[in-house]
Parts: sequence; C-alpha cells; structure tokens
Amino acid sequence: MFPGFRPAFGQGASTEPAQEVLEHFRAGQQDMQAGRFRDAIGEFKRVLQLRPDLVEPRVNLGLAYHAAGDYSLAASELEGVVRQRADLVPANLFLGLSYLKLGSPERAIRPLDRVLALDASNREARRALATVELAQEEYGRAAGQFRKLAASYPDKANALFTLGRVYLQISKRLSGQLSSQFRDSAWAHRLAGDILSERRLWNNAAFAYRKALLVDPAQPGLHSALAEILLRQGKIAESESEFKLDISRDPFEPSALLGLAKVKLVKGQWQAALDQITLIGRNVPELLLEDSDFPDIVLPVDAARRMATAVEGSPPSPAREFVLSALFAASADAVGARQRRLSLAASAASASSIGRDAAAPSRSACARHQERLCADFLSSRKPLRFEDALRLGRSLSEIGQEEPASDAFAAAFQQNKRSAETIYWLNRSYLRLADTCFDQLNSSYPDSWQTHELKAQTFHLRQKEKEAVAEYRAAERLRPDEYEIHEALGEILLQENQAEEAKSELQSALRLNPAAARSLYLLGRLYVSQRDPASGIPYLEAALRYDPTLVEARPVLGKAYLKAGRPELAASQLEQSSAIDRYGDLHYLLYQAYSEGGKRELAARALARSQELRRKSAADDQRKVRPADEE
Repeated sequence: MFPGFRPAFGQGASTEPAQEVLEHFRAGQQDMQAGRFRDAIGEFKRVLQLRPDLVEPRVNLGLAYHAAGDYSLAASELEGVVRQRADLVPANLFLGLSYLKLGSPERAIRPLDRVLALDASNREARRALATVELAQEEYGRAAGQFRKLAASYPDKANALFTLGRVYLQISKRLSGQLSSQFRDSAWAHRLAGDILSERRLWNNAAFAYRKALLVDPAQPGLHSALAEILLRQGKIAESESEFKLDISRDPFEPSALLGLAKVKLVKGQWQAALDQITLIGRNVPELLLEDSDFPDIVLPVDAARRMATAVEGSPPSPAREFVLSALFAASADAVGARQRRLSLAASAASASSIGRDAAAPSRSACARHQERLCADFLSSRKPLRFEDALRLGRSLSEIGQEEPASDAFAAAFQQNKRSAETIYWLNRSYLRLADTCFDQLNSSYPDSWQTHELKAQTFHLRQKEKEAVAEYRAAERLRPDEYEIHEALGEILLQENQAEEAKSELQSALRLNPAAARSLYLLGRLYVSQRDPASGIPYLEAALRYDPTLVEARPVLGKAYLKAGRPELAASQLEQSSAIDRYGDLHYLLYQAYSEGGKRELAARALARSQELRRKSAADDQRKVRPADEE
C-alpha cells in the first residue's frame, strides 16, 4: 500500500527499547504488512504508552491512521513528529498526503516541499505536490510537476502513459469546468461542437457551432469550424460562405485560408487553392508541416491527378509541395505524396528561417498571423498581460510548440479564471498534448497495456464509449492486476446501464485495492440504484472515509440513508451536498429527511429552496434551447 515504506524504529534512538516495547512494535509492523491497520494502531499505541519519547513508533502510528482512513488523527500525530524531526521523509510525506485527503491542499505544500528537498527523486511526493497544485487550479505548475515525474521513470512507456493520462485528466477537468460554469457561452458550445465533430456526428456538431454563433457571431475561427462541418456534408456553397465570413474579419486567419483552399480543390480550382496556401506558407510555414491530413475530404481520383499535373508546372514553393502532397495522396500515389512531404519539410524550414531573418518580431506580426515572430515578440515581454499571454499560447500552438503553449494558456488562466475563452484553449492544448503522448506510445509500444488504456481514456473523453470499453478490455487482458483499469471500465459500464458487468469490474478493482475510494463509491451507487440501500451504505461510507473530498458520494449516501429509514444521517449528508444541487432534487430529498425527522421548519425551507431551484433550472434550460427552436 505504501511504496518505499520502511519502518524507522531504532534509527537514531538513544535508548535500547525493552523487550515488551520491541514485541509490540514488531507486532504492529506485521499487522501493517498484513493490512490489519486497526490492530497495528493498537500495537503502536501500546509502544507509546511504555515509551512516549520514541519517534519511530509515533511515525508508524501516523502511517497506520492514514492507512485506516483516519486522516485527521494521522495529521495530528505526524505534525508532532515533524516538529521534533523535520528531516523524516515518511512523516512529511504522509502528513502531506493526509492533508490532501482532508481537502486542505494548501497545508500539504510545506511537508511535500520538505520531502522533495530531502529526496528529489521521491515520486509519491512529486505526484502529491502536482495533485495539490491541480486542486488549486495551478495548471501550469501541476503540469510541470507531472512532467518531472514522468521524466523520472526509466521505462519510456510508463513515462508517456503517465504524462498522457495526466493531460487527459486535466483536459476532462477543464471540459467539466467550461460546461458547468459557462454552459451557455459560445466557447462551451464550440467545445461541444469540437467533441461531436471528432465523433463524426456532423449534424449535431453543426447544430452546436450554430448555437455558438448565435451567442458570439464574431468569435475568431468559429465560422471556419462550422464551415468544416458543412464541407464534410457536401454543402460546398454554404461552407465557402462561412470561410469567407472569417476571412472578411481577418484576412490572414490560417484556419479559414486552409479551409477555403479545400473548397477550391473540391471545385477543381487548383490555382485559387494554391494562392490560399501561399498566404499560409508566408506567415505560418509550420502549419503546413502540422496538417499532414489535408485536405481530409474525398477528391475524385481523376480530378486530383489532373490538378496535380497542373500544379507541378507552378514555381517551387512550400505551398506547391503542400498541395501536391495532398493531390498525390488523393490520387492513391503514396510514394509521390511522401516525396512531396519530404520536399515540403525542407522548403518550409527554409521559408521559416528566411522569414525570421527578414522581419523583426513585433506586435504587428501577431495581427498578420506571422506566428513565430509573434511568439518571439510576446515571449520577450515581461510580465505578460492577460491578452498577450492568451495570444502567445495561440501562436505557440500554431507553430507546434504545444507544451510552452499550454504554459502560456495556464498563465493567462491565473490572471483571469473567469475567462471561458482561456479555459477552452487550455483544454484543447492539454488534449493535443495527450494526443502527442498517445501517438508516441502507440508507435513505439502499440501492443502495451498502457497504449490500450490511454486510447480508452481518449475515447471516453470524446464520448466514444463503445470504443473505450473495447480498449479497456484489451488493457485488462494484458494487465489484469491494475485496479484502475477495472475501476474505469466499471464506471463506463455503469454509465451504459450494464449493471452486472459493472459490478463484476468494480469488485475486481476492490479485490486489488480495498481502499479504492472511487470504486467503493461506484459500487455503492450501483446498489442504491438497484434499490438495495442497505448493501450500498457500507461502500459509500468507506468511500468517504478513504476520500472525504469525494463530494459526489455524499448525496448518494444521503439518499441511501433516507431509503434505509435513517433520516438524521441522511440530512447530514444532504446538507453537505446542497451546494451542488442545480435542479432541486437534493433539496427535495433533504425536505423528506427533515420531515421524517420531525423538523418541520427546516423541511419547509428545504422544499421552498427545491421549488426555487426547479424553476430557475427550467428557465435556464428553456433559454438554452430557444435559439434552436427559432431556427
């Protein structure tokens, strides 16, 4: 349970313990190793009754409390230890972990920093500190800690998997933040459109983008996002019109220029397509290297061959090589396409170098979408204003420097956490980083369990649940003793209403890790949903004991207590859940709990609040769907 755990008894002790002390201490150690944490607590307490001056049994008592889920007692014991011996790594480590479990990340920082000062290679402390910074929404710092953690793994597959999974988790967190806090914003609708587009649900994606445009028709790149969907639906004229709307506001917008070039190729207008790509090649030659899937639409083979022959007669340039690569690929000439991609790489690198030499970095470069010059200019300005940090992130992302781009977006987020735009770009940046890790993992270790699990997490984030289940199954076959695989698979199966299969997976997870709080919560929720609250309650209670910050478990436990005829306990859990009640359901349960407990005045207040929340949420939802109705 505790990687790297070593009992410290006898190290630096000034007095040889009596035989009875030694026996109790050894018994406590054996209980810890066997998972009998309550017995271990008793043994270490007996040692301290006999020798209260010994530090080692007090450290182990703190660890036993932590293992048993008694985090307040663990923190109390270990605080006393570190006041005496600030150099003890286990005491500082589990003090930090206990505070993290108690939902006090700010108090965890000092002991975890102390661990890393004593042992910079301590992965548990590094992971915990990253989790602390993540809990405080310090996304840039958290990502930096996770990168250091990944770099410490000698196994490259584990390093890529660790980092990719973290990026996905951060992206998921940001997606949830955008959809919950800014659900009616253009950026939330745009994110929904992106996800639906990745699932190739073209009609739904177009609907989401149109809702975004109703909220903010001038949002840069949004018309182009809709135009891409229209192009895939074969609506050529509508697509071209949308791309032109973006270009009318910003003549150098790369996504619009690239999209319009696709339209021109579909229409057989190769010279017009070449002109659009030329504009991109002058400003962002790196983008031509990044977009290896262009035009990512079907072109008739004969038409592609005719246009390729015509384009070959034009002057050499990165744009020509880019278009030829796409046309050869559409002509089923894989060798010719590859040769042109190699030629493009050399040509684009030369153009990028010449461009940097010919112009100095300036703010006007940002307006012209000369992204490398823009990034050079903004990177030199300290401190960066919010708008500049956001623009720097976009420039770095356009030229393929996604890691520093995410750091720039994270810096912008720290300056304005109420910016839906920043959350959107930060989310997309971390998702692209996750994709990069996955691509590297898949190319180097295609049959590893890490590849299958990371692929499953990516599918799940993009709401492709059938594909996610298949990948988790593959990971499970290769790594049957990884409890998190069983837990994640169980959660998706539960979501897909496959209750018995979900129960089997969650039980497997708990056999491997009896303290897995999320598995306990999910299994408890499953029993409650099956109208068996008595079976669910112990799991939900254990989930909250091991992770008191698992807020979604509280309303489920409250409902279970209510169904089991324990209204006082139900009210306590539901009171702690009231802040997350949007639709009034939890307050209605609270009304029932107060009523059954004979608290009429409190019951009346809870019922009134439930009705108020129901009215408000219904009005919000009506406003959200009204634009679609009007269309």
